Amino acid sequence: MEHPIFLVIAVIVAIVLQQVANRIVRNRVRSSIESSGGEVYSLRRSTFVPGWLGRRKRKALFRILYVDRHGGRRKAYCKASFWSEDVYFTEDSAIEPPRVKQSESPEDKARLRNEMDLLKRNQK
Repeated sequence: MEHPIFLVIAVIVAIVLQQVANRIVRNRVRSSIESSGGEVYSLRRSTFVPGWLGRRKRKALFRILYVDRHGGRRKAYCKASFWSEDVYFTEDSAIEPPRVKQSESPEDKARLRNEMDLLKRNQK
């Protein structure tokens, strides 16, 4: 081989392009969850996703841990592609239920009781 530098450059370019594509797909998955009010705290590539055995075909597979808009911690798997905008989720399950913020203030309880009474009167 007379010019091995071209082979080295081609390998470097291929690695850089793969990293750029991976970053784009990760951002697409992250924005999909954040657009519904969630917050991602772990997004990792996965070689196996339940339900998609043998159907990879140029798709990036991820295991995601996130907090949904209600404050519950969730685990999900997803499939996304560099070539399309679609993000497919599977095996989305709760790890920890949402944390309900309960008011201990008597003023808040009285205000909520008055609002409930008003709503009940308006429904009749």
